[in-house]
Amino acid sequence: MATPLVDYGFFQRTTPNWIGTPLTDPKITTPGGIRLDPAQFPREDAVTVVVGAAANANDTSITVTALAYADGRAIPSTVVAIPSGTILRFGVKKFAILTANAMGGATTLTVEALGHSLALNDSDTYAGVARRRLVRSGTLVSRTFAERTAGTGYGPAVHTDDQIALVAFDLDLEIETLATAYQPNAGNVVYENFLPGFDALSSNLKAAIRSRYTCMIGNN
Repeated sequence: MATPLVDYGFFQRTTPNWIGTPLTDPKITTPGGIRLDPAQFPREDAVTVVVGAAANANDTSITVTALAYADGRAIPSTVVAIPSGTILRFGVKKFAILTANAMGGATTLTVEALGHSLALNDSDTYAGVARRRLVRSGTLVSRTFAERTAGTGYGPAVHTDDQIALVAFDLDLEIETLATAYQPNAGNVVYENFLPGFDALSSNLKAAIRSRYTCMIGNN
């Protein structure tokens, strides 16, 4: 007889302060949880690269905005942000191969002669090699119905997706992928002023939360 598969997770016994409905009430968390797709969440050392000025074919340097981690954290200038030999893909046939290490905060990349021109704001993300970052309590995640049909897990929220929910408790994607989701319904309360990162969300993502939960301002 096959051994039943058991998902072991972390247990957080205190309700996050952004949740306004007691977790002991029925229909508060999504039954069975939701599966996240680790590939859609950046590693701790992932770096966003944005072209800061147009570059021509055969150029051997690229002007970029100051290199920072994909989650917005600054990278110390003594840290190699992107190693030499890394291939960046800025679009169809728009490849750049680094010929020197790019340090934190750098605004220029040294590369092999470009095969195609690059335009202002072309971008790519260096995936990194470190562990994937924690998905924190209060992170908004989503997927389309097509992704659900294909068995794809939830990724960082896109406001046009069909299924959108807030992750209730911290989740370490290096260990597990099954998240406890605060179930979207009009009766579940979210305290906007306590929800991590709410102010930095786009107006569309804020609207996505407000259309699925009862949003209020909590008392300190």
